[in-house]
Amino acid sequence: MKRLAYLTCFLVASVSNGATVRDFGAVGDGVTDDTAAVQRAIDAVRVGGTVHVAVGSYSDNLDLHMATRDYYRNVIITKKVKVLGPDDPADATFTFRNGSTSTHSCGILVGADGALVSGLTLTGYHQMSGDSYVANCGAVLHVKEGTVSNVVVTGCGCASHTTQPVALTGGVITHSTIRDNYYN
Repeated sequence: MKRLAYLTCFLVASVSNGATVRDFGAVGDGVTDDTAAVQRAIDAVRVGGTVHVAVGSYSDNLDLHMATRDYYRNVIITKKVKVLGPDDPADATFTFRNGSTSTHSCGILVGADGALVSGLTLTGYHQMSGDSYVANCGAVLHVKEGTVSNVVVTGCGCASHTTQPVALTGGVITHSTIRDNYYN
């Protein structure tokens, strides 16, 4: 009976037009690792669907990354879906700590034509030691295809390498703010 219930839940979720990240276990308390729940929500929504990100502070786990080749990504969007936060990006913040020493690490990869990410604040984990950043984070946003709009990228400190906080290798970033970041 448990097997049937699990299968039914999976089938319903996988054909959904929309979901919230909390439907898939995201807590949004700034402490709990929410990356797997966010990824499950994106994976479950069918092409053309929407993943809603509720007000909250979402975080990754310093040592947990989903690997694709030699790249480390926390959240990967590989199909045409919308990931929408509240109207005010400050209300839904993702903090990516990217514990990998890879210069190819990244918080969110937008890699599908027609994908849209909007209404989020993306920040890297960092701390100050005197006047210097002590951190190792890569780009918190990499746009290969799709559109990013109404997003704020802030607070990324990359003292150990020269990776910029945003990588744009295709797609479009519009009506967004990239501010108060540091890299060598």
